[in-house]
Amino acid sequence: MTNDRCILVQSGRHPVVRGAGSSAIRCTTCANLLVVGVDDQTIIDIDIRCGVCNNVYSFSNLPDETPVPLYLIRLYPGVYAMGTEGIALPSGACIVSFNAAESKNFVHTPRPSDGVAFPRNFDDLSALIQRVDLLTAHNFSRQVGSVRRAFSAKNTSNFHECPPAWAIVRLEGIYRTGSIDLMPNSLDTLACSIVHNFIDKLDAWEHHPFFAYFPKWLCNEFMHTNALFSALLGLRQAGNHVGLLNASLNTHATPDMYVSLTTERQLSLEIKAPRILQGPTIDPSASDVTRCIETQLRTVSRQLIHSEGGLLIVSAYRISNATERKTISIAESVIKKKKYSGKLAGILLHMHRPAQIQLIDGQIFIGAGEAQFFTVKNPGYVGESDLLDDGPPPLDLESRSLYPNTTYGL
Repeated sequence: MTNDRCILVQSGRHPVVRGAGSSAIRCTTCANLLVVGVDDQTIIDIDIRCGVCNNVYSFSNLPDETPVPLYLIRLYPGVYAMGTEGIALPSGACIVSFNAAESKNFVHTPRPSDGVAFPRNFDDLSALIQRVDLLTAHNFSRQVGSVRRAFSAKNTSNFHECPPAWAIVRLEGIYRTGSIDLMPNSLDTLACSIVHNFIDKLDAWEHHPFFAYFPKWLCNEFMHTNALFSALLGLRQAGNHVGLLNASLNTHATPDMYVSLTTERQLSLEIKAPRILQGPTIDPSASDVTRCIETQLRTVSRQLIHSEGGLLIVSAYRISNATERKTISIAESVIKKKKYSGKLAGILLHMHRPAQIQLIDGQIFIGAGEAQFFTVKNPGYVGESDLLDDGPPPLDLESRSLYPNTTYGL
């Protein structure tokens, strides 16, 4: 036991924590009752010293990739003398060490950046290829080589096979000719945007426990993965505690992410990036968009596995303003006209708009891209999540901190 642990010292036989859960924990040595009314995530990374035999019962931390519930009582490292009443936890709240809470916040928050180091020449592009190649068991250089051969054969349309490889080869052409089309919806600005986002995601999430999978996801499913990280960032900025799920580690259908609302309640989040809503594309017809939205709504229910059901997040990348307005209107119409699963809270439409790209003194400069979210609620939803409203659900809970060398629960 080290001095960076949080130790709750029990007073006699009085439970240290009283919650609203269904389980109780007893001392492993003398069977004295330590806590009552807890769930799996009620007490995280905390030690309790038995008031009868002085044995220490340790509650472990959650796995690195698992976020803590939204409402916390954080304990700073040290010794806490507990009174006869202990700590009373409201339903859904958890008690967690300050170190564990900070570690979780770090893992699930993108690393701050002063800006993306955009490749300015062939050497920079080569260095980027080498970096990703090492992260993908040398598969990325093969993908780039395939795109180069296609470009040599005048086939420049293989955008969706590996968008980052396509974008890098297009940038090579820009640097070779010394000319670039800066029109907002041109293929040249699309290539710049993809490379910029590709590097940004690699830099921002290098510390995540699942990072070993991210380069492959970005190469093979760029639009889906880019949307996933953009949605994750937006939800985190709104104050939600979001965790990623790695489908390759599960044998059953799972969503891409989930929100940890309380110790007992979670909400699934499934990302869809339909090809007709990914640039470059000809504006799809209203009937095509309708079929697309209906298909996503029909297939998503089996992935909404958490207690409060879940959300379908539909992502569009660099589509026209007209298609954006059409998609929002159709989503609102479709979900109201047909009856969909009561597990579905609604649709979150994620619109990724192109960043401003400029050529200054022969160098490409890319501004911040814009991502906007539009919400469409399912009138038949039977869960209790208010995630489609402003911010986290308005529970009567408030996160707070406790400090050592103080008696609690007198």
